[in-house]
Amino acid sequence: TLAMLTYEYHIGMLYPEGDDNAVRAVNAFNNGMRYYCGLCRGIYIDPVEYPTFLSIPTTEDVSLHGGYANVLINDRDVDGIYIYPTITTDDLLTYVGTQGVYLIGTRMPPTRPGGWVMTVSPDTIKAIQIAWPQLIAGQGGQAVQSPLGLADVDPGILPAGKLEEVQFILNELLAGRILTSNP
Repeated sequence: TLAMLTYEYHIGMLYPEGDDNAVRAVNAFNNGMRYYCGLCRGIYIDPVEYPTFLSIPTTEDVSLHGGYANVLINDRDVDGIYIYPTITTDDLLTYVGTQGVYLIGTRMPPTRPGGWVMTVSPDTIKAIQIAWPQLIAGQGGQAVQSPLGLADVDPGILPAGKLEEVQFILNELLAGRILTSNP
């Protein structure tokens, strides 16, 4: 989604160092951009390869995470950022929202940050609907993969046509026709 909104695909991600799930998210983020834009060749030669990533050491003070966001925004000229959920704080999202970049996350803070495009989160209602037939048939104890849903969409940033494209790609991903590990 960020790749379709930003100029020359200038997107980036902050994630915690040493977290295997975060590394998988980095790969999925990278593959998602490649899926969306192919080779992602920009008009101009750029010293930064996009998407760009920055890991934050787990020992780093949370109050200093804004500095890492600054590296992406100012030094690497990123116009859209995804911050991995385990390092996301309301203060960090609010700060990044004041920097004029787009944000996508798994939970929106109580006060919507500037540039907040949308929230991507598990659709628990859909998960219950999927599990319900087995539950009423007395087949409890089953693990149900909760599908992803979109919420808090800002139509000023992501208009109806682009949202429809995002929803189509999400549906294809959930149906297994698009893989996060292989564009």
